[in-house]
Amino acid sequence: RVPVLPGPVERTLSDRPVYLRNLGTNLSAQATPTAVEVILRGSRQGLSRVDRDAVTANVDLAGLGAGDYVLGVKVDASPDVGVARINPAAVRVRISALNSK
Repeated sequence: RVPVLPGPVERTLSDRPVYLRNLGTNLSAQATPTAVEVILRGSRQGLSRVDRDAVTANVDLAGLGAGDYVLGVKVDASPDVGVARINPAAVRVRISALNSK
């Protein structure tokens, strides 16, 4: 007999906030949209163990100055599952210089 293993399943997490990381000093940033949908793929058991709040979406702003950018979103998730899709996969980010007094 050949065992039949269950195929991977997907779980959708809506409205995951996009965190802006590594913003330079004296700068402010705003992402549009501010949240993304993350589709995870894995075993049913693995997906059931995923804490929704442990799945974070972020954009790395390291080395960027003031301006408008379209940047890819990266997702940190549980090692038990993979990230199948991020929707949208990129966000528009506006970085502005803070006025120094």
